[in-house]
Amino acid sequence: MYIDGSLENEEIYNEGYDSNNDPLLIGNFIYNYSDGHGNEPNILNGLMDEVRIYNRALSANEIQVLAATTSSSFGTVVSATGRIWMDRNLGASRVAISSTDSLAFGDLYQWGRGADGHQLRTSAIRFGTSSTPDPGHGYFFLMASSSESDWLYPQNNRLWQGVTGVNNPCPAGFRIPTSTELNTERLSWASNTPDAAFAAPLKLVFGGRRDNNTGEIRINDLSLGSYWTSTVHRPSGLWEDFAQALYIWADNVFIEDLGRGFGSSVRCIQD
Repeated sequence: MYIDGSLENEEIYNEGYDSNNDPLLIGNFIYNYSDGHGNEPNILNGLMDEVRIYNRALSANEIQVLAATTSSSFGTVVSATGRIWMDRNLGASRVAISSTDSLAFGDLYQWGRGADGHQLRTSAIRFGTSSTPDPGHGYFFLMASSSESDWLYPQNNRLWQGVTGVNNPCPAGFRIPTSTELNTERLSWASNTPDAAFAAPLKLVFGGRRDNNTGEIRINDLSLGSYWTSTVHRPSGLWEDFAQALYIWADNVFIEDLGRGFGSSVRCIQD
């Protein structure tokens, strides 16, 4: 049993499960006494929300991610453009109090991947790529060759597209912003600087970027931030597609093309 993402108790259950046509009950158990007392319900004394049912056991990393992204663990902000955003990066434990607030950095996702544990800053690394959008593990993929930029081959441009997009890691009703949406926010700031990025309602921070060749998190003396968008783009002269990201660097902020194997921050927008 996990509470707020932390393991509190565990028990091994080796018995099988009966198959029947009875209704599924959650928070309620009806015991049929054999001594003639009839059926007596046992009802949970409390409230339940955000109920989910999986056909497999979740990993500890996946449970931590769910705990960090439930509706009760974040707020929303309205930007200067009138759009509603999460008030913090995915995986962050609080709203940023400065552009170098490490508790507001959050996770670093490889573009298009789900919240499978790879995005944690302490996740283990593995050389290679995946052939499916769900690798089935939480390793952060490293590119074995400088000619590779994606963790997934063949590439899939349908990932992270919209609120129902494959592998959308955002909470219900939220999605990855497009390049146009994030750039529109940038153009609304007082200036095109990291200070303005933090002063704006989104409070974007220097969360760093995880390298796709070494797995190291590059902070560059706390002067580097990178935020994914859902927009895909193929730079001129290259043989594969990249994704676009908002890059915060030293004294400038701009949209760039970035290899999908890098780990960058995610800020979700309401659909």
